[in-house]
Amino acid sequence: TDYEGCLDPTGKYIVDGKVVVGSQPGRSGGMWETEEATTTTKGLYQVWNNKKKSNKNIWAPATGTGAYTIIEYIDDTLSLDNAQNGSKSGEMSAYLQNKLGYNLNGKNFGMCMSILNKCQDYTYSSGTYDPANSVIKNYMQRALRQIKTSQDEVLANYASSCLSDVTSCLSQNNYGATDGNNYSNVAIQACKPVINTCMSVTLGYDVEAPDSKVLKWLNDAGISTYSVGQIACESTGGGWNVTASTCICDSSKSLAADGTDKCKCTATGAAWDSEDGACVVTAAKAGCEADTNGTWNTSTHTCTCSAGTWTTTSGADQYTCKVTG
Repeated sequence: TDYEGCLDPTGKYIVDGKVVVGSQPGRSGGMWETEEATTTTKGLYQVWNNKKKSNKNIWAPATGTGAYTIIEYIDDTLSLDNAQNGSKSGEMSAYLQNKLGYNLNGKNFGMCMSILNKCQDYTYSSGTYDPANSVIKNYMQRALRQIKTSQDEVLANYASSCLSDVTSCLSQNNYGATDGNNYSNVAIQACKPVINTCMSVTLGYDVEAPDSKVLKWLNDAGISTYSVGQIACESTGGGWNVTASTCICDSSKSLAADGTDKCKCTATGAAWDSEDGACVVTAAKAGCEADTNGTWNTSTHTCTCSAGTWTTTSGADQYTCKVTG
């Protein structure tokens, strides 16, 4: 079997072997330490969490003491409670246990108890059904690997073709037709469900992407029709006015116009930093990141020193964590 009906206990990401458009399941193979997502268990792969073990996940990278084997996962999760409540747990092990079945007070539940009852020497202990019996354990070891493989196949197949779905949706919504060489906001908003899902399975996004990243993704994919001017504007922190085809530079962000299509930072030595989303003194950030005691905070745009004092005054120690004594 390909376990088509068992790929997603939540029913949010995959139904009947197909990706749910509008959902954000993540990339085939997982969402670990990608450029766009560093959380290990977002999207579909959170169904592999063991909530009772601090959300350990058997498919997360096995680094140091963080390794969590399939056998450990099975041993930790096989229980009568999980079998009874698995249909609403959202966790893969409990979900499968509920489907396989259990016996409680002489009453059978689930799809496979008629078979499990035929081998009671292995599935019962002292006349009572054992939810952690060897038959279930052996089955789970095979099934979990096959389910993960099937999940990855579904996501990979969708990722290989979803761009054409995005293109078709944008075309149906007159993408780029009303504003010449500029993108159509209306079309993008209308196609956000398929865009978000396609971005999720190709980049690993686990939250709805802001419009600026959607535009970059479309452009990188060869779909976007937004102009060179818009690219220059947004790369320097500006906001592009579609109707007027001009760059708007927000003075509250310390930005001023620099020609027609670009913004510039008004502070001396500062430049727009896309990572910080702000004007940043280039030498200060570079100095902080080069200092072994420095850590640059992209939210506050300042340097934190683990040792020494951050120094901005001119001189040999400028933009370093100065250690005295």
